Amino acid sequence: MKRRGLIVSVLSLSIAMSVASTTISLAWYGSGSRLLVDQISISIRNDQELYIGTRADEKFEKQNLDGELHQVERYSPVSGMYSSLWKDNKGSLPILRSSYPTPSILREKTYKHSYEAKVYPDIDPEFFQQEIYLYSNTNAIVTIDKDSVAFLADNVKNKEYLEKQEEYQQATNEEKVEMLAQLNNITHSLRFSLLNPDEEEYSYYIVDPFKSEDTYYCGALDNVNDHYYDYYNDEGTFTEFVYGEYQNEDKIVYDDPSLNDILTSKKYTCFDADVKKGVRHFNWEKSIENGFVPAKEDSLSLLEIEDVVEIPVFAYQPKKIVVSLYLEGWDRDNTELSVFGSFNASLSFKIKRSMQQR
Repeated sequence: MKRRGLIVSVLSLSIAMSVASTTISLAWYGSGSRLLVDQISISIRNDQELYIGTRADEKFEKQNLDGELHQVERYSPVSGMYSSLWKDNKGSLPILRSSYPTPSILREKTYKHSYEAKVYPDIDPEFFQQEIYLYSNTNAIVTIDKDSVAFLADNVKNKEYLEKQEEYQQATNEEKVEMLAQLNNITHSLRFSLLNPDEEEYSYYIVDPFKSEDTYYCGALDNVNDHYYDYYNDEGTFTEFVYGEYQNEDKIVYDDPSLNDILTSKKYTCFDADVKKGVRHFNWEKSIENGFVPAKEDSLSLLEIEDVVEIPVFAYQPKKIVVSLYLEGWDRDNTELSVFGSFNASLSFKIKRSMQQR
C-alpha cells in the first residue's frame, strides 16, 4: 500500500506530443470499427449487436448519429480528487482538478482542491473527455472488455523528443536508457474513467490498468522545485503544507523541527524531497494513527473491470456515457520527466449479458 500520496505536478509540465484528429464521417460504428484520434482508440469488441457513435438527435435514428472525437494536443497532470463535489449532485460531466499554483496558507485552493482542469472546448484542454453513445438491437448490460484496455508508450516519439534535449545529448549511455525509460513510464499514471450520467443508474468508474498499489490524493510535496517539501510561515513557525484531499485536518501530526536539513531523497521529484531545517515535517504514519484520513482513489484494476462495470443499454435507445482519459497527478509514477512522454491508448465495449426491458 502506498504510504504517501502523489501530486498534480507543476503547471508548466505537459506532454510534448502532437495529436492529429481523424474526422468521423459515418453515423454509427460496429464491430471492427474505431472512433479515434491519433493516440486514442474507442471501439466495439467483436459484437454484431452493439454499436458506438458520438452524437444522437431527437429521433434517435442510427443514420442520424454522427460526430467526431475531440482532440487534445497536450496533456497536463490533473487529478480525480474531490469528485464528491460533483458526484453527490449527479453532475453530467466529471470534473478533474488542475495543477497547484504557488501555495498560500491563506488560500485553500492553492494547496487543497485546486482549480478545475480545462477540458474541450476550452483552449488548450488538459485532458481528453468525450460524450459517446452506445446503441444495441437488444436489451443488454454493456461493460468494458478488459483485454482491450491498453496504455502503450510510443517509444519512437519519446526517443525523438529526448534526442532534441541538450541534457540527453550530454548523458552517458546508461543515463540515456534511464531517461527513455522514464518517458515510457508515462503509461503507468494514465487513467480511463467512465460516467453513466443517467440519474436512475448514475455510476462512475476509474480504470487503472497498471494498478498495483493504492493511490492517495494527498501528501507533502515539492511543487516549488527547490528539493525541499513546501512549507509556510505562521508567525515564525514554519510548517509543511499538506496538499490534496483529506479529512480530520486537526489530527495531522508534525515532527519537531530539526536544527539541520534532513536529507532523505536520493532522486528528487515533486513527491520525494528533503526536509528544510527549522520546519515541522508532516508525518504520514503518525497522522493516520492519530485519526487523519487521506482520500484514496477509487479505481479498478484490469482484473476487476468486467465484474464491476455495468452499463444498461436498452434496445434502439442510444445510451450516453462520458469517457475521459487523463494523467493522474497523484500517482507516484507521474514524475517531472515521465509527463513529457507520448503514448497510445485504447479500450473496447462489449455486451456482458442480456437484460429485461425496464
